[in-house]
Amino acid sequence: MSQYEVFSSPNLLSYLAKHLYHRSCTISKEDTSYYLHSSDIDYLCSSNNKKTKKDFDGLISVLELISSDSNTSVYNEETRIKGLLSILNGGIKLKYGEGNGLTRQLIIPSHSGIPGRTKHERGIQTSKDISGLVKIQLPLKHFRDADKQPPTMRRIWRIARRNPPIARALFHYAHQEDVVNNLRKALEEIMTDTYQGSVAFVDKQQAITVKAHGSMTLSDVTGIIRALLIKWISHKH
Repeated sequence: MSQYEVFSSPNLLSYLAKHLYHRSCTISKEDTSYYLHSSDIDYLCSSNNKKTKKDFDGLISVLELISSDSNTSVYNEETRIKGLLSILNGGIKLKYGEGNGLTRQLIIPSHSGIPGRTKHERGIQTSKDISGLVKIQLPLKHFRDADKQPPTMRRIWRIARRNPPIARALFHYAHQEDVVNNLRKALEEIMTDTYQGSVAFVDKQQAITVKAHGSMTLSDVTGIIRALLIKWISHKH
């Protein structure tokens, strides 16, 4: 299985390596480095990718979003990794409140004395940038306590990879740029799915207020949408 080096806080990487494990998305540790492995990416890289339908429609829907924005093919390797990480990072932000998530670039302190380096994995460039500072990391207990409340991060990933509305909502929720617009898009995915589906648990008036933003703070809006996402995903199987 192919592997792609990923970076984040050591505690988050360590926790995901032990608890996320699923063939479609696994984090492993080798020496001091962490790598992402995915059977979904391997399948999309293979010559059989158009012959057999696989159960990852959620991932495909996000790849199509990225492809339309960047004019690249959904079968482009960088697009596939970006799509998978965006869904995963949406889940990490939702579950753990960790907005930085996993990246393909490590930012290390400029005073650390560690030289920059570039590594190539299957044609994709990975770099260490020494220009920034590492954010103070959350303790391991934070991740353990969060996963005691359903849904777990592993379940969020398993549902999102096969459910297009949830995958797209997490994709928007993960974005750090144009936050208000992306939160609206995440809410629209929830509303569209729930009002067409079984139980419409999103209050319409509340949704209108959130979409309008109005006098609500960004923190208020984010909190409401986070609660709706958790409830929505918890209803899925």
